[in-house]
Amino acid sequence: MTPLKKRHTKLKKIEDKSCDLESMKNTLRQEFRDMLSNERQAYNDKLAETNAKLAEQSGELCRLKSFLNPLLFRVLVDDLRRLIADNLKKQNWHEIERNRRQEIVEEELNKLRKNSPFSKAFRSSPLDMAVFLINDHSKRRNEGKERNMFIDCYRLLYNQEPTL
Repeated sequence: MTPLKKRHTKLKKIEDKSCDLESMKNTLRQEFRDMLSNERQAYNDKLAETNAKLAEQSGELCRLKSFLNPLLFRVLVDDLRRLIADNLKKQNWHEIERNRRQEIVEEELNKLRKNSPFSKAFRSSPLDMAVFLINDHSKRRNEGKERNMFIDCYRLLYNQEPTL
C-alpha cells in the first residue's frame, strides 16, 4: 500500500467514527427531548385533572348559591379558596418543608446558644462549633445530650454529617 492510500484509509476510518459519534449524539438528544416532553405531558395532565376538580367544585358552589343563605355561601367560598391555596402549596411543598426544617433548626440552635456552657464556641462559625462540641469528651449528661442535639441540627440544616 502506498503512503497516500494508507492516509486515505485512516481518514476514512476517522470519518466513519465521527459519523457514528454524531448519530449517537443525535440519538441521545432525541431521547432527552422525548423524556422531557413525556414529563411535561404528565405534569400538564395532572394539572388539568386538578383544575377540572376545582372547576367541578366551583360549579357545585354556584348551583348551591341559589339555595343557601349568603353567610353559608361565604363560608363555602372561603373553603374553596383554602382548597386552591392548599393546591398551590402542594406544588411548592419542597420549599415549604425546607423552610420549616430550617426554622426548627434555628430555634434549636438559639435554645442551645442561650443555655450552653459552650457559649464561646457558639459565637464562632457552625463548623468550629461542630468541631468543638464533637471533640469535647465530657461525661456529663447534659453536655452529651447537647452535642447529640447539635449534630442532629447540623444534619437537618446542611443535609450532611459534620466533618472534621
